[in-house]
Amino acid sequence: MLTDFLTKYGVEYSTTSKHSRPGWLQTYCPRCHSDRWHCGIKETLDRSSCYVCGGWHLPKLLRELTHAPYDEISQLLGQRAFVRKDTDDKPLGVYTPPTNLVGITQCEAVHAYVLERGLDPDYLESVWDIRATGPFSNYPFRLFIPIHKGKRIVSWTARAACGQEPRYQTASAMQKSFDEKKMLFGNQFIREAAIIVEGPLSAINVGRGAVATLGVAYTQAQVNLMADIWRRIIVFDNEPKAQARARQLADQLAVFPGETFVVNLDADDPGSASRTEVRQLRDFAFGKGK
Repeated sequence: MLTDFLTKYGVEYSTTSKHSRPGWLQTYCPRCHSDRWHCGIKETLDRSSCYVCGGWHLPKLLRELTHAPYDEISQLLGQRAFVRKDTDDKPLGVYTPPTNLVGITQCEAVHAYVLERGLDPDYLESVWDIRATGPFSNYPFRLFIPIHKGKRIVSWTARAACGQEPRYQTASAMQKSFDEKKMLFGNQFIREAAIIVEGPLSAINVGRGAVATLGVAYTQAQVNLMADIWRRIIVFDNEPKAQARARQLADQLAVFPGETFVVNLDADDPGSASRTEVRQLRDFAFGKGK
């Protein structure tokens, strides 16, 4: 059993941290040295990933965490120790949004959250198809953010408006028809240039032409999509680990045709940037006044 194995080797873990999800254990990441429960191991022993630096091959992660002999790790995992699961094989369902979706102004808590962030409810609804989840929703009092593949909505995430955890509740496998981590949020507005950010609200604050990786742990599928964009401006959050990931992403994109830049804002993140700073960023990315 995973918990017994980790306890045996003195590895601390949590199932109640703010990063915890049902069916996962959270621990520190030996690769990026995160000590804030950023690294998750699925209790079914078929997935592991760090919120900060991305996916892990589970046998390697357990070896780094415990320094246990490989034969003991193999005994724990069985044949899964030798297989890297292809996420393309993960079964998906039918796009199913949360229940009780309402207009933003119809949910007082969500409306107040949107105004606090300096966003226009009409703009969110008309341009980004965003709604609120009402009090009787299966995910109440959240800002519902649909994720498009082209013009079709295939998945969603929902941002807590009242301090709930997790902050972002994303569609389960059975609630989406395509994996959002194989897409870029905001892709429906991309032309020859894009501002690449972490979170969907950062992309929304920057405006059309910004795309989000939906977390700092981007995927190779997302890198491939970025490579098709000629002018790429990476604007991750200002904290050091995010900036390190931005530089790593820029290095990966440097081999592809086009231009790649890393921009560090004065604001903590693009989602909190002032209209003046957003305007300067857009002028740099797309040309003055665009």
